[in-house]
Amino acid sequence: RAAGTPERGWHGAGAPAMAAAPAPRADGRTITHDDSHAAAAEAFGEGSFSGQLYEYVEDFYYSLGHLFAARPVLSLVPLAVVLTWALGQLGGLTMMTKPSKLWVAQGTPSIWQADFVTERFGAQRHEVMIITTKVPGGDVLFPEALEEAAAVEAQLRSMTFEKDGARATLNDVCSRVQCRSPDASEEETTCLFQSPLKYWRADSYRSDPDLYATVSNLAAKDECGIPILRKTVLGGLQTDGHGRVLSATSLMVAILLEAQPLAQARAFEYGFLDVAARANAKARYVQVSYMAQVSQDEEVARLASADVPLLVGSYVMMIVYVVFALWGGNRTRSHVLLGLTGVALVICSIIVMLGLTVLLDVPFTPVSTQVLPFLLLGIGVDNIFILSNTYISRVRDPRCAALPEAELVGTVLAQVGPTITLTSTATTLAFAVGSLSVMPAVKYFCQQCVLGFAVNLLFQLTVFSVAIAADIRRVRARRLDIVPCATSCVRDDGADDAEASAAAAAAAARARAKAAAGENGATAAPAPLAAQRSSSRAHLPPPPAPTEQEDALARFLSGPYVDWLCRPATQVGVVLGFALLFAFALSHALRVAQGLEIGEVLPKGSYMATFFERFQFYSDIGPPIYLVASSAARGGGACAGTLACAGGGAVAPLDFSDHATQDKLGELVAALELSAWVKPPALDLSLIHI
Repeated sequence: RAAGTPERGWHGAGAPAMAAAPAPRADGRTITHDDSHAAAAEAFGEGSFSGQLYEYVEDFYYSLGHLFAARPVLSLVPLAVVLTWALGQLGGLTMMTKPSKLWVAQGTPSIWQADFVTERFGAQRHEVMIITTKVPGGDVLFPEALEEAAAVEAQLRSMTFEKDGARATLNDVCSRVQCRSPDASEEETTCLFQSPLKYWRADSYRSDPDLYATVSNLAAKDECGIPILRKTVLGGLQTDGHGRVLSATSLMVAILLEAQPLAQARAFEYGFLDVAARANAKARYVQVSYMAQVSQDEEVARLASADVPLLVGSYVMMIVYVVFALWGGNRTRSHVLLGLTGVALVICSIIVMLGLTVLLDVPFTPVSTQVLPFLLLGIGVDNIFILSNTYISRVRDPRCAALPEAELVGTVLAQVGPTITLTSTATTLAFAVGSLSVMPAVKYFCQQCVLGFAVNLLFQLTVFSVAIAADIRRVRARRLDIVPCATSCVRDDGADDAEASAAAAAAAARARAKAAAGENGATAAPAPLAAQRSSSRAHLPPPPAPTEQEDALARFLSGPYVDWLCRPATQVGVVLGFALLFAFALSHALRVAQGLEIGEVLPKGSYMATFFERFQFYSDIGPPIYLVASSAARGGGACAGTLACAGGGAVAPLDFSDHATQDKLGELVAALELSAWVKPPALDLSLIHI
């Protein structure tokens, strides 16, 4: 409450405050407590460092607003140039969708081990189908189910698939192994195609009197003599005490493809997905779950575009809210176009941010597309409303009619510019700290947030100042809000008379000042910009307090609500309540399970989510484990005994005939057979590394 005011003052961003009459300053000039910032400067003390610093900050923002409002070309031309450049950069925007690149820290053992194996053994692609009955958990070992599974396999083996100009058959892209079938005299190659139908030659399952006895044979081999691993082709096995299969709830088909040529491999994979989807839709007895190597990238990419309608809807809702919030009930005194300009600036800041990400080579991720536009819209429009409400509270006051546009914009920016700069800077620094994360998706998202918030703030302090100045000219020229090229014929007599009186008083004051200067025989030099601001503020009467009709919520918050908060019992209750809430939240935060399942990052209703759900439910096997043994000796010296030293340079050939090497490998294999988990440091692997 300012000294001398009969009622409680209302201080808030963008809100007028009740204040005392002008008080004298040390330098002889007078000021008014026309906003909370001026009151704060007085509270700091006129000669104190804090008070002087606050005045310097206000002067800076006043000068900034005055400069861009008086010279719009300084902001509009750079905006057009930067926006044009950013639009040209959008063609180079890349979307990172590979899960291992998004959610696994680069340089970790899992990454360089995978790169090590891929570099030396080549990349391979896996295509998997899980075939189950229509009844969850039902037995799938009956002729009709096997016949529908065989029909799918026949299509995959015989069809030619085409995608983006590349054509491929299974024989063109499959990984092949050499084998000699019992019926052939010479060795031949065949595709690595894991399927439960290999228990039966051709369609002999139709005449098999005991399907369960066939799949119970642990010595069964396929047409090349390769043993059939029962748990890799049958899921949900139920066996008796003698190992005889009693039931199986799923059939699993897996195909191994070569990664090169990539275009042909992808063409086959898209065909594989199409065949599996059609089989699932048409089958009478079974349902098919499927996944190809391309599925993860495609589904994560689809996730990035799944929220486009939601994003568009949110911006439409924000535009509608701006229209209702800034509509003043008068076609000339509403400020809808100003609010829409602010929303347009947020969109421009997003475009410029995208251009900067291309320039700085920051990949775009699905996390960015799902969160960043909403975040920038919320924070950007929040600052726009703060600036707009502060400006509206002044431009609607008839006593501001004498202020030139540039000076009025300068006072608006001096009042709330430091506030929005401080909050935006704090938010930007928080995301700058987040950009230090080792998780790529979080790192890239935070880097893009830093760029977006910085550009957003820059546009608000510069370009939006030009928009405010243009709106001031429109209001004073009595032009319509949405159609500023048209002039209103409706008069607001009260406002017009008040503005005319204020303008006449200002003109009289300027005439008296000019006459006084003429009497002294000298022409006064133009006052510095800061002095102009102080002078304009000194002669501006304090804005009136909001009436009940103008702002009932403001009166409630500054009256009954504040009185209730100031009661000792309320203060104790608030502190105690938040302390208990913090303790409760902290205790539960420690229970949050770490890790990210692939199903949690897939779009709702994705066929891959169904696949992983059924794989976990029906499959009895886990992911494969690859053990790579190589020599510890290197051209430049001895290796330390870990795979990390195999990251670069040539690895010497491993001599498997050496007895010491054989002993070490035997020790490792024995340990793996005896334990489900082996810690490599517990083994003496001085000659080899895994």
